[in-house]
Amino acid sequence: MFHHGCRGPVATLVGVHGLSTTHPRWSKNVPCIHPYTSNSTLVGQYRRRIVCYAAPPSPAEYVEHCNAEYAVPRLIEFGFLSDSPSSNGGNSSSNDSVHLPVVRLRHPQGSCVTVCLHGATVTSWKRPDGTEMLSLDGSNRYDGDMAITGGITVAWPQLGSGPLPSANGVLQHVHWSVAETSYYDSDGDPCPSVTLYADHDDVSQSPMTEEFSHPFQAVLSISLGLDEKDEAKRHAAAQTKLDALREMREAEGEAEAAKKKSKKKKADGSSSGSSDEDADEEDVYECGPTFVVTYELSIMNTSENDELKFTSGAMARFATEPLEECVETIKVSGLVGKYVLDYSKDPMMPALDIENDHFIKIDPSRKNTMNRLYVDCPKDGEVLFCPGTQHHMDVRNQTGFSDILLSHTPGANAMSITAARKARPVRLKPQEVWKGEVKFKAFDRYWDISPFEMEQDPEGLPVPPKSEAFPPRQAGDDA
Repeated sequence: MFHHGCRGPVATLVGVHGLSTTHPRWSKNVPCIHPYTSNSTLVGQYRRRIVCYAAPPSPAEYVEHCNAEYAVPRLIEFGFLSDSPSSNGGNSSSNDSVHLPVVRLRHPQGSCVTVCLHGATVTSWKRPDGTEMLSLDGSNRYDGDMAITGGITVAWPQLGSGPLPSANGVLQHVHWSVAETSYYDSDGDPCPSVTLYADHDDVSQSPMTEEFSHPFQAVLSISLGLDEKDEAKRHAAAQTKLDALREMREAEGEAEAAKKKSKKKKADGSSSGSSDEDADEEDVYECGPTFVVTYELSIMNTSENDELKFTSGAMARFATEPLEECVETIKVSGLVGKYVLDYSKDPMMPALDIENDHFIKIDPSRKNTMNRLYVDCPKDGEVLFCPGTQHHMDVRNQTGFSDILLSHTPGANAMSITAARKARPVRLKPQEVWKGEVKFKAFDRYWDISPFEMEQDPEGLPVPPKSEAFPPRQAGDDA
């Protein structure tokens, strides 16, 4: 049943993203079945309710349970990862031969996010037109043991190389439980969300993570919504254009307006009765809405005596256009002046540098992996990424994450941008909770052209081609 507010086994630990809205948020949380264990656990006030079985349920039974208890029609559904996901995104289907359950968050305005419960990996994030924004590694095995490389993955308790044999830690290897799903009671932006849970018991059952034994609890919440500020700006610009169209229509006279209306209906082959004003209102939107994936990781040190030291990250691997064709337009902005720890040559002994370039681009002749950590990237600081098309992404650190890690593997049509906590590791005392949050924003346009870009060479400014997107905007434009 639906419950008003956010109550349940993990509510105290994670909350509901801290989102602000006038609409009530509804949540579904019931005693959860863990797909790979028959044991129940109860740790302090952060309890995990497990339905115990003589034998663990099969993946198919678990997906059926999740659809019955957590699914929300048209917003949240459960299924399986495709038998052979493509390297540029996890195309999912009902085929359960891979036996990896997934949850899909669908936004009414067309975007869709797929989260695989193995490793809590976001394997797909699509635009309303079906364009995949994430990239998966072609060597992934999808066997339920090895971590899925690519998409948006969680690194904990280490980011990159470290004392643990498994690069990027242990949480990518475990099977997470569904703890809660929720949404806002709003047709415009219901912001569907899923909350997942894992702990040291899950780690101990994975053959890939036996080396880590410190007790902990992890809660990961992922939501798909709209950027409220950008939506307000987009609607204001559209209203300005609509007002101008109305004034023009009045100046032309009622007869001419009626004539144009008749011609438009005839050309469309439709007489649905929609007004000319409705048609104009659609025409004034030059680009689609801006979608936001909010990614929030909470870690509790459940040890009674021992401190828990760790690094962490939310690693997003974005798909790009072919590097050879778009070497000038695949770029990252917003990191100039930052201190850089360059791990590219030696992962254990990084070189210290200062970033002097406004745009960080991929060198196609590079032979080794690019791996650069930018230190002290503050909350809400813009880190913009252009994948070589007239769209762009914005990665914004929120609570807990303070660094940005840029990575690229030679030959890959993908760029990894990680919201990180690495330069200054977290030291978590017994029973304390740490939270790391990042917002990934997907814009349906090229970024606002900054003054320093225009000063360089306005005529030779490297702007992505206008294939299926919209023209670039200059700073200050509302269009």
